[in-house]
Amino acid sequence: MKYLIRSLKYLVYFFIVFVLLVGIIYMATKSDGVTLDNMFKEGSWIKITILFIVIAAIYPYFGFKKMTARVEGDFSKHIDSVIEMLKNFDYSVENQDVNGIITFRHNRKAARLSRMMEDRITVDYSGDTVTVEGLRRDITRIVYAIETATRKEE
Repeated sequence: MKYLIRSLKYLVYFFIVFVLLVGIIYMATKSDGVTLDNMFKEGSWIKITILFIVIAAIYPYFGFKKMTARVEGDFSKHIDSVIEMLKNFDYSVENQDVNGIITFRHNRKAARLSRMMEDRITVDYSGDTVTVEGLRRDITRIVYAIETATRKEE
């Protein structure tokens, strides 16, 4: 269900950006006799729509990831340093579960909006491993930082 919601968000996001770009181009060339009808070839609206649907359906698969951090020893000893490290990355604790799951959200509203409110980072240390889930570009950086921070403390 989370995948479907993300896909629909990206589809809406792509259409909003597309409409804004077409609007800017239309306003910039309005005096040259350009209309919305002759800006695109006949049948291109359907192709553009299909392209947006395909990209929106595929992007969440590549854009979001779950990674395992290699942490030796008891991770619960490192919780405070991990929370502090994520504060340095502009994240704050949204929820800290007693079952070993901590969720973080980005502090800056502009960053949250640019990520379509899909900025949640979940750190699950309930089992033998530490699993981090969220946006791929953030997760890679955070997992590396967690591994580095836990090695320094030991």
